[in-house]
Amino acid sequence: MIRKLDKTMKRVSIYIFLSLFFLLSCTKDRNGSFLVLDVDIEPSAGETKAIFTGTSFTSGSLLGLFVYYAEDGTSMSQFVPYSDKYVNIKASYVSTNSNWKYTLPGASSSFDDGLYLIKPDANTFTNGLSVCAYSPWIDGVTRIDEIPFAVGGNYNDVVDLMYAKQNAAPVKIVPDGDAKAVELTFRHAMSLLWIGFKCKHDQTTMSITSISLKKKKGGSTSLYASGVFDAVEGVFHFDSDKMVEDTVITTVYSAYQYNKFTNSDYVYLPFLIVPQEYSGDGDYILEFCFDNQNLRAKYPIKISDIKVDGESEASFKSGYSYRFKFTFNNFVQIDNVMVDVSSNWVEEPVKEFKF
Repeated sequence: MIRKLDKTMKRVSIYIFLSLFFLLSCTKDRNGSFLVLDVDIEPSAGETKAIFTGTSFTSGSLLGLFVYYAEDGTSMSQFVPYSDKYVNIKASYVSTNSNWKYTLPGASSSFDDGLYLIKPDANTFTNGLSVCAYSPWIDGVTRIDEIPFAVGGNYNDVVDLMYAKQNAAPVKIVPDGDAKAVELTFRHAMSLLWIGFKCKHDQTTMSITSISLKKKKGGSTSLYASGVFDAVEGVFHFDSDKMVEDTVITTVYSAYQYNKFTNSDYVYLPFLIVPQEYSGDGDYILEFCFDNQNLRAKYPIKISDIKVDGESEASFKSGYSYRFKFTFNNFVQIDNVMVDVSSNWVEEPVKEFKF
């Protein structure tokens, strides 16, 4: 049984206080509007800094915030900005005081007592305002439905792209001087492969230099390296000319402190990919490079590895984790493989295969 995705979400409570004045200087009206994000849970030892596996954001985490004019109905299609200063606002979490600081586009300084909004003209203000968000903040983003992404590269540059599920039907806020609470619940956009390594024999230590995911020549499953993500609908538009396919994606772990493994417990390394329907056995091939040498091992991923019981199609799903467990002998050969599929990035897997 697959658990619901809700446990993997990042919950952020945002309190927006709306006033009749829009103050960007240090002399802000204390009766004006401000935004507070109430989150502070540090990751456990051994977790990556680039990938969130808990339920809260950590110190230094960045959000991109948009304030739009609300539209008729529940969904959005026009995305008219409330102000050009409220497009892709950078919110940075500071754990020392459990607070967020905000930087408006083009500003050289930040502030931590909130975002102030001016009440729009009655002729243009009909439905209120809406707040949309994604994470992490990326410089230069101008639309919430076109967030650029890339997978692979150096481990330290890996981006765990997330979006607020409320973006699809944001709460409409009417500025009236009173406090307005907007709850944002973040979901993972990518699929997460946890690649576990363990030695078969004792007194053996190995290290992972890189992990590659290769597309089989002639395979029918696409492998995307970069493109844009629609953080409103929470989907990748694969028919877009901005989506870029490749034949191999590689993440390098040579500088990662947890890349060594022995015959004790499995050591897991994270590997992010674009969610995709998986069409054929061996369409994707995992390849591992060990000890900074040309010592390599390969594993073709089977449909049965990732297919969830009760579903007709196999796919790598957004927000799901796929935990591969590899045991290696001294000849850098795969001796045993187990695969777990879970809708939760943190908890123990709910399905296991053994080959």
